[in-house]
Amino acid sequence: MATVKGVTVYANRDYDGNPVTLATGKYDFHQIADQLKINDTISSIKIPPGYTVTVWEHNFSGKTTTFSADTPYVGDEFSKIISSVEIKYVPPKVEESNNFFGVMKFDGGVITTPGKSLMNDMTAFTLEGWFKVSTATNSLSLFGQNDVTEFAVNNQKLGLWFFSKHYNSKWTSVYSTEPVSPLKWYHAAVVGDENSVRVYRDGQLVASLDDAIKRYGANSNPFTIGAGLYCGGKDTPFYGFITEVRLWKVARSQAEIQATMKQRLTGTEANLIACFPLNEVKVEGSTKQALELVSGNHGIVDGPVDVQDETVPLVL
Repeated sequence: MATVKGVTVYANRDYDGNPVTLATGKYDFHQIADQLKINDTISSIKIPPGYTVTVWEHNFSGKTTTFSADTPYVGDEFSKIISSVEIKYVPPKVEESNNFFGVMKFDGGVITTPGKSLMNDMTAFTLEGWFKVSTATNSLSLFGQNDVTEFAVNNQKLGLWFFSKHYNSKWTSVYSTEPVSPLKWYHAAVVGDENSVRVYRDGQLVASLDDAIKRYGANSNPFTIGAGLYCGGKDTPFYGFITEVRLWKVARSQAEIQATMKQRLTGTEANLIACFPLNEVKVEGSTKQALELVSGNHGIVDGPVDVQDETVPLVL
């Protein structure tokens, strides 16, 4: 089920009639009346955790009140008279817990999103996460989509193999020249747009390719973490630890990468396509899952286990 990023207002009681979802921000009378066509119609509001909704009788004037939870009826005083709205969101405070320093240990296993090819036909993206190698081998899959964008450690160098439909319609690679050392945490990010690919390690640019790439590849392969980025399945497995893997639909700047790389995200951030905290394994019946926070595209865990590692460079 997709995550609703905002509150939803309804024309009638009990969440019925003309649902309109509103993101965070201020909506004046002209937006409410002329653009959204909901002036003097709101009677109930669905409010996810962390959101508040302040309403006014007129254009940010007159009678006002604030709601902070699902409201099946706004009351006789406010029903059908609301003409302006302000929506705020405060992310839940991250408390230090057994899961904050949780990471996923890989020893030949893989995490996949069955039926979900998250990186098809992209013109811009940012793929990032934390990893620590325990065993140095020639090819270690990190995360990505086989035969589209393959982010990996190859011959102890961090980099990307990718296919571009317009960049000579062939496979191309860009790799750092700096070796990756075992038993050390690294933040890895690769940023692609129509004209370049850039690889960052710990927030610093370590490799780049500038050319007219236009659009990246597409296929039916799932998004995978920890294996399968060269030949699919459990091929070229990763040995070590991975946590906080994210995929964005935009080419993030170096400053943006640096600003959030040491945080655990909530999944509500703008332009985020997928976020896998990889800090615990959830069991649903006979299925082990790695939670995905944006759209519920939870990964299927085949082999990796969750462990605690207080050396991971994340901060509360």
